[in-house]
Amino acid sequence: MLRPIREITGPALGDPGPRESACSAVPGSRRVRSSRSSSFLRKRYWWHKQRKAGLREWEIPASAAGLIGMVVWGSLAVGTTKLDAGRSTMCRMLGVICNDEDLLGCAVHQVRDALRCPEATRHDGIGIGYYSGDEPLLKKRPSSEGEKIEYTELLKGIRSKVVLVHVRQATVGSWKDRNTHPFRFRKWLFAHIGHLPALQDNRQKLLERIPEFLSRNVRGDTDSELAFHLFLEVLFKEGKLNELDMPAEKLGEFLRQLAVEVNGLHEGPEKPKMAVIITNGRIMAALSQGVSIHYSFREGILDCNVHEPTQQNKQTHALFRGIMIGAAMDAPGHQWREIPDGSIIHVSNMLEMKVEHL
Repeated sequence: MLRPIREITGPALGDPGPRESACSAVPGSRRVRSSRSSSFLRKRYWWHKQRKAGLREWEIPASAAGLIGMVVWGSLAVGTTKLDAGRSTMCRMLGVICNDEDLLGCAVHQVRDALRCPEATRHDGIGIGYYSGDEPLLKKRPSSEGEKIEYTELLKGIRSKVVLVHVRQATVGSWKDRNTHPFRFRKWLFAHIGHLPALQDNRQKLLERIPEFLSRNVRGDTDSELAFHLFLEVLFKEGKLNELDMPAEKLGEFLRQLAVEVNGLHEGPEKPKMAVIITNGRIMAALSQGVSIHYSFREGILDCNVHEPTQQNKQTHALFRGIMIGAAMDAPGHQWREIPDGSIIHVSNMLEMKVEHL
């Protein structure tokens, strides 16, 4: 069983009250949502002005089976964390769950220094998952070396109470959109940092073991995507694959079961090093095993650089509540707290947070 370390509670993810203005959308971009009453997917696509990658990009909802949305968007900061002696990875994850979709970018701007890293870094792909209503959307693209990187630029035009961002340095598989995190299945989004060689060694056996409707969703080459589908298998066996309103504690327990399985496949005295963040758009959980995870509880927003400093906006910003979970951060600073190695953190839709030992 999971053993609690600490608990933090906050207000629900409800409407924080009236607002005067909202974050504007990225100029020239369009969001496409699936119609709940329609049997077909309405999609729009466009060419981005910067076409140096030679890619056609679009954004689609999860209801379009077999497709993955791609939209070129602003750059993302990367961090470095030691995974083993002599080798480092420039990967980073950020998960945010909050009570006001319009103030997401404002909140991230408050911690921009903790997310900033040197520009001269190498990474292979960047991706963001977020929710429009209950629909998870993905944005993915390859990345280039030496970019000037800002999270606030990345999140411009995104209105969501839950987001999951990942920067990847490949250890398995070349850059492809299907190898870039987050991974998605129905309402679930999953991102991972680390290397799980035992999953690659047993890849075919594991794919044959999990239900076919899950295994045929594995499209990339990564151990991370396979780990995600092992997690989905746990949910399926427990009858929770489509349950959105499960307690956050249960999500933490299912994540623990994934860790037990992955550790059981690994040979040797040391456990594989990994960090995982997973969400279904209403709750979120993260696992730290050999890769650091920090959290920051945000209460109120001061000095917003997005909205006019009117009295109404000040009142709205004061009501903001959110929890940020960052993995493999370089220098998080005093606003972040690290969870113990070998722990799980889970957050409910009421912003109740617990940290528990595996």
